[in-house]
Amino acid sequence: MNIFLIDNKNVVKEIKKNTLNILISFIIIFISITIYLSLPSFYNYESYHDSLKSKLAREFKLNFKNINGIKYSFFPQPHFIVEKVSVGFFNNENDIAEINNFKINLSLKNLNKLERMEISEIIINKANFNIKFEDLKSLFNHMHSNIHKPIFIKNSNFFLKNQNGEILSISKSKSFNYF
Repeated sequence: MNIFLIDNKNVVKEIKKNTLNILISFIIIFISITIYLSLPSFYNYESYHDSLKSKLAREFKLNFKNINGIKYSFFPQPHFIVEKVSVGFFNNENDIAEINNFKINLSLKNLNKLERMEISEIIINKANFNIKFEDLKSLFNHMHSNIHKPIFIKNSNFFLKNQNGEILSISKSKSFNYF
């Protein structure tokens, strides 16, 4: 009698059983992650409109107005896409930017609660910045003291205007990191 002999049928059954358990575990984990990431897509964004504006104002110290067309996507990172938005400083009633493609990247934490979602960064794409000469001081102060999270500006135009609204300078920007 040899004690080192192993019954091949039992080994194969154990391997199949373990492989099946691992496969089922991976499927359950994948479905759970997908459900967690897709939770915000079930929220009513029209009712969240004011809350989103106040959260953006609190975290980025800018006045976001006329937010239109909010959509949610979780690939490649959870984010909101806003079709059109106007941005201004709090101390000035004029808008400094008209943004056509505004992306709000979210942190993976707290996606299940709309009020507790964390914004990690914003990406501004295809915007027209109309900056008056007297707004330059507010812009520089904002850049140096108010920003704690990154703002990425891509494929945008910057128009510098005088007091009469005449354009002094036009600058196209492919990429501008503002933080």
